[in-house]
Amino acid sequence: MSAIHSSDYSRRAFLALAGAGVVSLGGCAVTQQEQIGPFLLKAALNGGRQPGSHSALLTTAIEFSNATQNVVEAGASAIHIHVRDSEANESLRSEDIATVLNAVRSTIPSIPIGISTDFGIIGDAE
Repeated sequence: MSAIHSSDYSRRAFLALAGAGVVSLGGCAVTQQEQIGPFLLKAALNGGRQPGSHSALLTTAIEFSNATQNVVEAGASAIHIHVRDSEANESLRSEDIATVLNAVRSTIPSIPIGISTDFGIIGDAE
């Protein structure tokens, strides 16, 4: 089998080819198993938008914590977050992720959380 290169596929096709098993569309996600039974509503809290692109763009841990409370009260049973650094840029730094996770977990300890690992966050990793 030849190596799978992310640049050869769309993100969704790459994840499917890699066997990820979850397809996410417009902030909602269902797994193949969940399609048979009850559905999971996953709220995408901020997306990969650029800083300043919207006045309500969530960027801080406290904003994620408050938004999680709101979406759970509205019926979401999982959340997806694009973690931001202190300058509101997307981040995969462990310190930034830990800060957000700790804040959200202090509000809703049991909520499943997905963190964006989009290829563009870290740039060209070759």
